Amino acid sequence: MNLHFLIAGNIDSLICRSIYNKRVIEGLRKKKHHVEVHNLNDDFPFPSEGSLENCNLIIRSIPKHDAIIIDSQVLGTIPSFLKEIHTTNPIIGLIHLPLSVDPNLTTYQRTMVTDHEKESFGYVKKFIASSEYTAEILLNFGLDDQKIDTVIPGLDKFPLKKEYSEKPFHLLSISNLCRNKDHSILLRALSALKDKDWILDCYGNLDMDREYLSDFQAMIRHNHLQHKILIHGTINGEALSEAYLKADLFVHPSDFEVYGMALTEALAHGIPVVASTGGGICRTVPARMGQFFKPGDIYGLQSILEELFENQVIYKKLYTQASTYHEQAQSWEKSVQLFEEALKEIV
Repeated sequence: MNLHFLIAGNIDSLICRSIYNKRVIEGLRKKKHHVEVHNLNDDFPFPSEGSLENCNLIIRSIPKHDAIIIDSQVLGTIPSFLKEIHTTNPIIGLIHLPLSVDPNLTTYQRTMVTDHEKESFGYVKKFIASSEYTAEILLNFGLDDQKIDTVIPGLDKFPLKKEYSEKPFHLLSISNLCRNKDHSILLRALSALKDKDWILDCYGNLDMDREYLSDFQAMIRHNHLQHKILIHGTINGEALSEAYLKADLFVHPSDFEVYGMALTEALAHGIPVVASTGGGICRTVPARMGQFFKPGDIYGLQSILEELFENQVIYKKLYTQASTYHEQAQSWEKSVQLFEEALKEIV
């Protein structure tokens, strides 16, 4: 198959959407498909005139009958371009989250994208949703379920944690240090438990929101937690795996995730999870392997952590179940296979 991916921003960035796109593209190439990646500017979904013009030129350059897979950051903003080509090129929507339901948009921004996205969806022959949560949203939009396939992110084979403490001591959080991940909720919950025996390591991009990072560091100092909450930059590969294996508990304070690849990576290492119920998190983390609190509920998070610090039985049940997650985990090879099968239905 000749496949063209339209993706906004740097495909090598360590955000879930980019990791997913890159791994699928690499997998399709290994299966001998001809794949071209067209990297658009990173100002989508609110592109400048120059970015739109560049996007239009790229689309017009794609040979007729070649399939075009368009990331959801782009798809909902270019209905006029798709109208011109949808009869000659099969259009596949790679939907991580529809723009019109993105909680990070302002009301005005959502109003701007809603009509364009709805029109763009009308030109799509196949939707590939990257999570069950996303697929459910697409169905709620009234789309034909026969046009929607769900292909969740895969997992590599990771080493498993071999020994667990009686109580969680090393807490781990892996997410970009930015406002919508809301590490401050976790800090406030832990500040009420500063007399307990714990250490929290936070790993993530430190340049994405420097103002928020500065505020977060100030909060740590204000609560005298400099020696208990440690901030680190982004890591990957073996270093990331070592961080998981060192941890006793993975804590994710974000109030919304479409899927949450860090959550499944933690589980694949055998690390139980504490996370909010926001978005698709409860569809990602099996209930027996995690504890959940309502988004923004500081007291709820505090109560969960306090109970785990004190109750060995509950903690043991969690990590015993988490240690089996790898048995049900889907590999990236399987994800690529399912992605390929979805494409073959229409290409």
